[in-house]
Amino acid sequence: LSKIREEFPDRMMATFSVMPSPKVSDTVVEPYNATLSLNQLVENSDETFCIDNEALYDIYERTL
Repeated sequence: LSKIREEFPDRMMATFSVMPSPKVSDTVVEPYNATLSLNQLVENSDETFCIDNEALYDIYERTL
C-alpha cells in the first residue's frame, strides 16, 4: 500500500478487508495477521471497509 501511495499520491485509496471469524476459518494465525495489518491499512489508505467474514458466510448460506 505504501508503494501505491508513493506512486499515486493524488489518488484516493480505499481498501476492502475481510475480517476473520473463528466459526468460518480454521487457520490459527488468521486473527493475528488481520490485527497486525490494520495499522498499515489505517496509515496508508483514505478509506478502509472492514467486512465480517461470518456475516458474508451467512449471506452465502441463505442465498445459495
